[in-house]
Amino acid sequence: APPPFPPRLRRSPHATDAATTYAGLVAVAKRVSINGLVLLSAADFDYRLLILNWIMHAHALGHSNAVVLAMDAELAAEMQARRIPVFDDSANRDAWNATCLQRHIQAVRMERHLAAGALVSAGYDVLLADATAVLVKPVLPFLRSQPGNIDLFFQRDDWPIDAVRRMGCAVNAGFVYMRAARGEQVAALVRDMVSRGLIEFYLRWNNIVDQYGWSLTLSESAGMQLDAPEKGNNTAIGLVTRKGCQKDNSCLTAAFLPFDLFPRHAPSWASVGATALVHHLTFQCPEDQAPCGRPEDGVRVFRGNRQRLDRYDETDFDDQVAALRAAGAWMVDRDPAYKAPF
Repeated sequence: APPPFPPRLRRSPHATDAATTYAGLVAVAKRVSINGLVLLSAADFDYRLLILNWIMHAHALGHSNAVVLAMDAELAAEMQARRIPVFDDSANRDAWNATCLQRHIQAVRMERHLAAGALVSAGYDVLLADATAVLVKPVLPFLRSQPGNIDLFFQRDDWPIDAVRRMGCAVNAGFVYMRAARGEQVAALVRDMVSRGLIEFYLRWNNIVDQYGWSLTLSESAGMQLDAPEKGNNTAIGLVTRKGCQKDNSCLTAAFLPFDLFPRHAPSWASVGATALVHHLTFQCPEDQAPCGRPEDGVRVFRGNRQRLDRYDETDFDDQVAALRAAGAWMVDRDPAYKAPF
């Protein structure tokens, strides 16, 4: 009889070790960081144009400290040819093949957070963003104006519902700002988030395993029982009270970003674009009504859970590009051969 398959890991395949696993990424950050800050986004070769668009927006705002976390060697080579700072993280992504995350996108979403955690533990502030979370206006003046005791900032979302019941909203894992003042503790929380996400039943059909991890980790903390509705326009601040941190005053502080500056769900870009600093929109509707929304309104179509991965691959890229183009946020058309000027 053939040997049995080894059990799939329900833990991270590696830690947030800045000195070993992520030494190459830390070296890139050391080269390009500005005032201790790195902008980070992950992609693979299939999403090369989306990550190029994200980079072009970052560069237009003067962020030469934007780094691409390449999830395959092909994208790393593409970014290098364009003189864009990049770290080839494909070996670390491949390590996820031994875990219960069997979809490439699930592994990518978790791996990027471990990479960000490693940078924070190495002393760098990190703005981690989806490749589709493009900066359309300067975000740093707002972020740096916020109280210095806040360790993590999150965009608001409406799922998972258990987190919404406890906090008023959930975490969107595709736009997170991590400060390095207590970097080791932030990195430890990232690792806990990954562990929490890996035990969720819903990851069997849902790609947003990191969103489950963050939302449930925070909402299960007594200090994060907030009244922070998804469309609230304040900075909602809570205390991540976990593992006895109150005894030694080491609890981390987390905050939800204002909706008007960092919107996630809206019927159109025109309805939020006057105040939004970031374009990171998807249409909002119940699962049983999906697909819903129109790209021509500048909002990505919501297509529901991804049981049909062939449809996901065939439609998602076109949806994203069409929505960004309609919102005036697709820069690739202006210079398809773009190379970093820095």
